[in-house]
Amino acid sequence: MFERGGERSQRTKKRAGTKALIDCIFAILSSNLETAQKRTENQHRQLALLAKQLRLVLVAQQYLETGGVEGLLATLKDLERP
Repeated sequence: MFERGGERSQRTKKRAGTKALIDCIFAILSSNLETAQKRTENQHRQLALLAKQLRLVLVAQQYLETGGVEGLLATLKDLERP
């Protein structure tokens, strides 16, 4: 009779250990997912900034070639908006 109780205790401990391990793995995976999402968001922001910079360079080059300031001013006003 005593051994059965001991066996149950061992199974209970194993289950608790398995659950703790699963909880740790889940926490790690959740953390990695959040990190990947933040990295992706930052990359999108960087790409958007790069696109704005390229647009500004192209319009500035056009201004230098043509002397027309209207396109440059319109682009600057457009880029000013969030």
